[in-house]
Amino acid sequence: MCTYNFSLNNNQQDAEDIAQEVFVAFNNSLKLGKYHCENFGGWLRKTASFKVIDRIRNRKHAVLHMEVLTDSIEEEVEETFVTDENIAKVLAEINLLPERDFKIVMMRL
Repeated sequence: MCTYNFSLNNNQQDAEDIAQEVFVAFNNSLKLGKYHCENFGGWLRKTASFKVIDRIRNRKHAVLHMEVLTDSIEEEVEETFVTDENIAKVLAEINLLPERDFKIVMMRL
């Protein structure tokens, strides 16, 4: 079973995980009375194929999700940089105020 799974996805750890998932699915099918196949090997290979496809699909979704998160983080960092830059400019302008106005502004902050 692991060799078949490895041939589908070229990852030993995934092949072992999928083999375990297939046998758990088989056990669950037996318990629920849903297993009515006469070709046990065929059922195992078919189920393993579906599990490999699910795993690949989930990886693609995870990659897309990571790309969205990365974009969001980059935008947030940019916004923070712009905000920090604006604060620095405002503070620089406040420091240029006459002493009386400077004190008034500082009391408001």
